[in-house]
Amino acid sequence: MGYFKDAFKGLAFQSILRISVRLIGFIKISVLARFLGPVEFGIFGIASLVLALLETMTDTGTNILLIQEKGDDNKYLSSVFTISVVRGIAISSLIIIFIPLIEYFFNIHNLNNLMLLIAFVPFIRGFINPAIIKFEKDLRFDKELILRLCLYTVDAAVSIYIAIKYQVVEGLIIGMIVAVVFELLFSWIFINPKPSITFRLKEFKNIINRGKWITLTGIFNYLFHNIDDVVVGKMLGVYSLGLYQLSYKIATLPIYETGEIFGRVTLPVYSKIANEKDRLRKAFIKTTNVITLLVIPVGLILFLFTKEIVLLILGPKWLEAVNVIKILLIFSVLRSISGSVAPLFYALNKQEHVTKYIYSGLFVLSIIIIPFTKFLGLEGAAISTVIATIFTIPIIIKSLKKEIL
Repeated sequence: MGYFKDAFKGLAFQSILRISVRLIGFIKISVLARFLGPVEFGIFGIASLVLALLETMTDTGTNILLIQEKGDDNKYLSSVFTISVVRGIAISSLIIIFIPLIEYFFNIHNLNNLMLLIAFVPFIRGFINPAIIKFEKDLRFDKELILRLCLYTVDAAVSIYIAIKYQVVEGLIIGMIVAVVFELLFSWIFINPKPSITFRLKEFKNIINRGKWITLTGIFNYLFHNIDDVVVGKMLGVYSLGLYQLSYKIATLPIYETGEIFGRVTLPVYSKIANEKDRLRKAFIKTTNVITLLVIPVGLILFLFTKEIVLLILGPKWLEAVNVIKILLIFSVLRSISGSVAPLFYALNKQEHVTKYIYSGLFVLSIIIIPFTKFLGLEGAAISTVIATIFTIPIIIKSLKKEIL
């Protein structure tokens, strides 16, 4: 029972965190949308897509491994840190190498400075002390709350300041860099133990082997959530990409974040009761019911007042996004509910189930996204994400029956 008391405390802290972060995010978007247009957001979107792709393709699932590990907390810490440093350097190098290819693919010729700037983010991030994950593993969400609020506030404040003063898109990335530096310093000053650069072949192989499904899942998940951005940017241009990405943020942040809150809290709790199937099943059903009861009313309210929300947050020059947001709200509700299974499967060390259902959605999306976008524009891209999400549901139900139902 103690785990669930901790879970409820964690849920409260995570709720405060996510609500505060989204409030900060909405303030940030609201201000920036009045100083930067869809083109600027589209250019930033391309840089973000590249960074997220490379981070996803090199993700070995070390955070989940450290949470799953029930023995010596420090067993893999130095090996994880070594992998993180190498990964950060590799991602930064690849971003710089791929600049000409990225400009050619999206038919843009002014990305050089922006890409060089964003290359600093993974490089710095690679040196963060991985022991910082103990806040989450030990259910110390109060400390996680304080840290993340500070990071998001720093990011938003720097971005807004530069946007108001200089009205340049680079401010968005400078805000990211300052926040990452802040996290780096915090992790080494206040977090123990301190890892070292080391290489142990046995540990390295174990990390790679245990993380292979997480890596594959991450790649499929990235493509599932971003292939529409890539298609929109390629087929419809940077202006449309800016509209689409902000539509996605407005539609998904209030709803999808609900699933993220529960996911962050339930993963460590599910991990502690993974061997008690009956208890685990009851906990999962309760969690999913709560998520469903929360996200559907919120989605309905946002759907009914989409135009007013766009005018309030983004301003009149973003009204083209209204219909797209309405469609993406449906996607967001479906994805938030269906995505509640991921922490359960990770706790059971059955990451392959997550890979399978995400792959099924990606497979459908990859087939329909181009024709839908070609004939229906931004609305078509949004509709394709809804259809693809619906196709994942039977795969999820089958996996649940196999494991706990």
